[in-house]
Amino acid sequence: MVDFSQLGQEDSANTSIHPRKIFNALPNNQYQYPRDVQTEVWNLWHESKDEGRDSVIKMNTGSGKTIVGLLILKSCLNEGLGPAAYFSPDKYLARQVRKEADKLGISVTNDASSTRFKAGEEILVTNIYTLVNGRSTFGVERVKVPIESLVVDDVHACLIDTERQFTLDLGPDVCDKLVDLFEDDLRHQSPGSLHDIKRDTPSRELLIPYWAWHSKIDRVREIISENAREKILKWKWPLINDFLEYAHCFVSGTSAEVSLRSLPVDIIRSFEEASRRVFMSATISDDSALVSHFDAGVNTTEEAITPSTAGDAGDRLILLPQHLTPSINEHEIREMADDYSDKVNVVVIVPSRRRAQKWSNYADQQLDRSNISEGVQALKQGHVGLTVLLNKYDGVDLPDEACRLLVIDNLPDARRSLEKYDQVALHGSGHELTQPVQRIEQGMGRGVRSSSDYCAVILMGNKLTSQLIMGEGVEKFTAATRAQYKLSQQLNQQLEGEEIPAMRTAVDQFLDRDREWVQASKSKLSHVEYDSSLAIREEAMNRRRAFGKARLGNLNAAVHEMRSAAQSAESEELEGILMQEQASFKDMVDKADAQGIQRTAIQKNNNLLKPIKGSQYRTLSRVGKQASSALRYLRQNYEEKRQIPIEINGLVSDLHFVDVSFHDFEKALEKVGLLLGFESHRPDTEFGSGPDNLWRTDDGSLFAIECKNEATADEISKDYCNQVSGHKNWVEEKYGEQVDCTPFLIHPSDRTADNASPPRGMRVIDKTGLQNLRDALNGFGTAVAENWETLDSDTIASRLNRLGLNGGQFPQKFGSLAGK
Repeated sequence: MVDFSQLGQEDSANTSIHPRKIFNALPNNQYQYPRDVQTEVWNLWHESKDEGRDSVIKMNTGSGKTIVGLLILKSCLNEGLGPAAYFSPDKYLARQVRKEADKLGISVTNDASSTRFKAGEEILVTNIYTLVNGRSTFGVERVKVPIESLVVDDVHACLIDTERQFTLDLGPDVCDKLVDLFEDDLRHQSPGSLHDIKRDTPSRELLIPYWAWHSKIDRVREIISENAREKILKWKWPLINDFLEYAHCFVSGTSAEVSLRSLPVDIIRSFEEASRRVFMSATISDDSALVSHFDAGVNTTEEAITPSTAGDAGDRLILLPQHLTPSINEHEIREMADDYSDKVNVVVIVPSRRRAQKWSNYADQQLDRSNISEGVQALKQGHVGLTVLLNKYDGVDLPDEACRLLVIDNLPDARRSLEKYDQVALHGSGHELTQPVQRIEQGMGRGVRSSSDYCAVILMGNKLTSQLIMGEGVEKFTAATRAQYKLSQQLNQQLEGEEIPAMRTAVDQFLDRDREWVQASKSKLSHVEYDSSLAIREEAMNRRRAFGKARLGNLNAAVHEMRSAAQSAESEELEGILMQEQASFKDMVDKADAQGIQRTAIQKNNNLLKPIKGSQYRTLSRVGKQASSALRYLRQNYEEKRQIPIEINGLVSDLHFVDVSFHDFEKALEKVGLLLGFESHRPDTEFGSGPDNLWRTDDGSLFAIECKNEATADEISKDYCNQVSGHKNWVEEKYGEQVDCTPFLIHPSDRTADNASPPRGMRVIDKTGLQNLRDALNGFGTAVAENWETLDSDTIASRLNRLGLNGGQFPQKFGSLAGK
């Protein structure tokens, strides 16, 4: 029999413009028909494709986004807009896209030098690094290989590598030279931090003040170009060299990092000159990176192309065990995950190798960038057990049996020093949670890859729990995830206060596809609609415009943009940061006015750069009775009793040696002081001098606390003792010689080196003392929660006394005298 069914299809596949028609006409297409959501998106894109060169497509994970992107590029080729390229976050995902293209019968290549690609006869499918690097095939500052149409898929994952390419991670040799060059400027910012940096403490970082950076920029260029590693000079330096004036440079004990807020991606000329650019992503609540990282021609009034409903999302049960029952510890959750791994694949996403180590006794495989492809393939092929993914929240597909239980272990770590800086400076404003919560949501999407898929999700870690609940991080989830979370919350009401066995029962019923859960979940999602508006923060638009105008030499216009951004900021913390950026542009035209702006900025946010004249220290006043102050603080900051142990668990998780950054440790200690009814602040951070933490008690006594939680030595060095002595003298200078000041050093050991001379009365909170403090704080939180409805100052005073947390008992209870 002769088969006439495919006659004429090949011609139609190469001439039709509408992606849906091309899909039907592809002669070797292994898919019988497209999904409804794919057709809907193609229709919307086809209607709007000529309205502007940039468009954004948002579709749920597992809804066939890859096929949508490939058919759009095929449409562009048929229209004559070739060459066409499809960019994925990494090589592994690019291979997956090429496999999809083979199933469709679309000709693709991974070779940018292919003559068929250049002729518009096949689509280039490669990773974003091929596009964005200092020796890009597509040209730096000039077009080498043109692109007329392109798709950037998983755009929020692609930005990570794009960001990495515009970031100089300079080694110790360059860092030492930069520290020497800017030593006086750094000492003015924080003599204590500079001291630690010169002692090669890797976690101590300082931002070089922009006014010093600008004044010595030519010498900085010489140092980098003469001393940076060949790989940096070859692949990154060409991308950032001409924009160094606008960069931020952080120095630490082991390295220096140079990075930009707005990335000059237009330096890749083929990307900049493409006629049609499509940015695709799963639904994400913050789209600002489209502007800051890819300079997309979109704004807050435009809309993304989306299906009409979000009901095609997979099914998830979302549990926060330490929210439901704060007494549940991480070991219990790990044991639970390990038990499930005997029968289903369990995947745990951790932010760091330190957190991965805690899973080492349970893990059947640990995956990072070097072995992710093989490990994921093993999960797809059958039962593996428990897999640990190292800092991989996006770009991994784990459909169906590849992952039935997903654990997100604690908050993601900041990627760049600039991100860490922002998280510290914006702490408490809510703005610092946008990126971490977005990455958590991306991670939660790894285990559900289609509407029929399902996966139980456990969010663990005291800090993660505290930030999601107390910091209202849940509200930063997208609509579909919020709907699933709220459905899980209804179940959580039955689990509140229960231990791990009750939560296991809930997970079992979910994995066994309990009929009532499935019906409720489908019903909940069926009413969820995509939010097609682009969530681009206004300050991101201002920053991009300011950067563009500064590059053209119009610095006053850049200052105006940042002034507008600061004036419309939603919090004083953000306003301060934006004013500092305004001052940085102003410094290039009027240094005196720039310092005036900086002085105002630091009044808004005391975590920022100290202006040249410094900021005037504000002494702590005496508090009222400690118990009354603690009661007032609790009533003003917490609405229900369950918030107290959650908050304290989050603080306690930051009061550890080695595992926690000094920023987080000191911030937690500051808040502990307030919770206990002391006046509390951080002089070194806020004013550039003095101890790390300072508490004032109700009798006027002071606790000057120097934090060395990242120390690992088994004795206290001479330098540390000298620092404590210097800060005791600083306190006497600011408060008078008659003040009663107890100097504290937080250090793993209370034994001093032979050549060290601790100041009189110095108390050391060592490993035992810090553990005792954590236990006492947990006890205080439990007591407050138990008595919340009738809580008064007498009850608080009684508990403070019993736990040794009042001003009179604290030094002896938790600190020991230093000894040889």
